[in-house]
Amino acid sequence: MEELNFNEWFTLFLKEKGLSDIVIEFEDKYAWHHMPIQVVREYLSFCNEEVQLKIKSKLVELDFCNISISNFLEYIARGIGKEE
Repeated sequence: MEELNFNEWFTLFLKEKGLSDIVIEFEDKYAWHHMPIQVVREYLSFCNEEVQLKIKSKLVELDFCNISISNFLEYIARGIGKEE
């Protein structure tokens, strides 16, 4: 069986967790932000392989420990928001 690339894996992971259509909402010191998970997925698809591997490892670890991944996804979204 062929191994999935990161984007395929992340899409499947989100679907399995029922998170493929969520909107991540967070506030910074200036405003509220509403970021669809598709934005996070697209951003991560352009990251280098080392970053993608770290993200995947952390998500698998959180999932294995039965810890909600929502906070980690928000953390990523906040980082994306700061770059723009």
